[in-house]
Parts: sequence; structure tokens; C-alpha cells
Amino acid sequence: MDYSIIIGLIYNTSFLIALTLLYTNFIMGNEKEKINYKILYGILIGLMGVGIMANPIPIVPGGYLDARIIIISISALFFGFIPTIITVVMTILFRIYEGGAGTTAGITFILITAVIGTYWRVKYLNDIIQKNISFTIKSLFSLSLINSAIMLLSITVLMDGGKDILSIIIFPVFTIFPIGIIIIGLIIKNKILNINKEKKLKSLLEEGDARYRSLFTNNHLSTLIIDPESGHIVDANPAACKYYGYTVEELKSKKISDINIFSKEEVKEEMERAKKEEKNHFEFKHKLKNGKIKDVEVYSGPIK
Repeated sequence: MDYSIIIGLIYNTSFLIALTLLYTNFIMGNEKEKINYKILYGILIGLMGVGIMANPIPIVPGGYLDARIIIISISALFFGFIPTIITVVMTILFRIYEGGAGTTAGITFILITAVIGTYWRVKYLNDIIQKNISFTIKSLFSLSLINSAIMLLSITVLMDGGKDILSIIIFPVFTIFPIGIIIIGLIIKNKILNINKEKKLKSLLEEGDARYRSLFTNNHLSTLIIDPESGHIVDANPAACKYYGYTVEELKSKKISDINIFSKEEVKEEMERAKKEEKNHFEFKHKLKNGKIKDVEVYSGPIK
């Protein structure tokens, strides 16, 4: 057994895992789901593919072994059609540039790997993401075995001396590649789950904010939102604007002490009591825009 091939594939796969960790931590999830970002996905994943192909393990003159089937399988499974097409084009062009006896075989299994990965995406992706880790590992393992077998078949049929090459690489291909696909797949699955949780939380917050805004705006009672630290009026609903005679922007330019005829010290003292929730019902005299003084009852409460 040629241990240099095993060591080379381990290095190749480890390099790809390291790139995946960087990608998922610093890039993935920071962009919007638009076509230009999918193109960016494709270019970055393609560069990762070219990067591992630029450090291959020579097996025969003109024939190279690397972990490209891992990156193409993962791209097709998790990232979809556009990123995968870009990745396939970039890796095929680089393989043509490398040249040699294994070019045809290399291009063939790049294409077939992309097709199988896309089929896996259509049939199994939702289950891979949502179901337990055992199902995920089994699905990724099956995908890796099929693509590894396709690669070995391409080498056997399309390369001179393919059967001899097969005997050299069959063990490392059927051990290291599945491990690499499973590890990278689990990393990306975990990232996708985290992104989905963040999106769900954001949606709930936006829904709550919209509900609050509706209650605030449509409330027939005059309602002011006051910053307890500075006393600035942060917002006012239409009922408050109508009552005081000011526009929203005019009220937001004032402090509560500007419309409360109590002294600033008295207003501050009462606000402290409201802030500490020692008291939530007050009786004040407020000055309207037209100069009239009105007795008002104030009920306060924190926004949490």
C-alpha cells in the first residue's frame, strides 16, 4: 500500500475542511438570497475546488488524485444549481489546464458527481437538515460511496492502466472521501440550522414589533414613549398629536418637561419612581400647543 497517497488525501481533505470552517464562520449566512450572492457562492466554492486541485497527489504521469469530488458533492447538495454550475466550470477548466492522461476521466467524474449531488439535494436535502444526525451521516455516507465509485469507474474505463491505478487508490478513496464529506456536511448542516433559527427569531421579533406598532398607532388613548434617562419624547401616537396639537416630529423634538408644568426636578423625581416601577399612576398638568393647561391622568409602564 502506498502510504503517500493516503497522507496526501488526508492533507487534501483537511485543507478542504479548514476552508469550509472559514467559509461557514465568516461568509456563509452574511448575505441575502439573491442571484448575485449565489454567483459569489459559486466563485468562492470554485476557488476552493481549484485550490485542492492545485495540490493533487500524482498517481501516474498526467493522472492526479484530489478531493474535488467532496467539494462538488457538497456544493450540489447544499448550495444548489447556480453555485454548482460555476464550481463545475471552474474545476473543469482547471483540469483542462493541467492536462495529461487523466483529463477525460477527471472531467467525466466532475460532471457526474455534480448530477448525483443535485439529485441528492432534490430527494434528501430537507431530511438531511431536519432529521437526526444518524440519518444525516447515513445519507452523506451513501452519497460519498456512490460518487467515489463513479470516480473509480471513470478512471478504470477512461484511463490507460486504469485497473492498476484502481488497486492503488481504492482503499484511500473509500475511506478518506466519505469521512471528509460527512465532516463537511455536518459542519454546513449545523450552520444552516443556526441560520434558520436566527431567521425564525428575526421573523418573530419583526412580527412582535409590527403588532406593537399597530396597537400603539391605533390606540385611541394619547400615548407617549419617554426615554426615562433623558426625558426625551421618543414617539407619539396620532391620539397624542391630536390632543396636544403638535405633529409627531414636534413632539419628538421635546422633553416631557417641556409640556409638563411641574418643575424639572419634580418631573425627574416622578420619572424615577415610574422607572423603578414604584408607581404607575400620576396626575399632572400638561400644556398644549395652544397654551391651554389640561389636567391629565398618566399611566406608565416599561417597554421590555
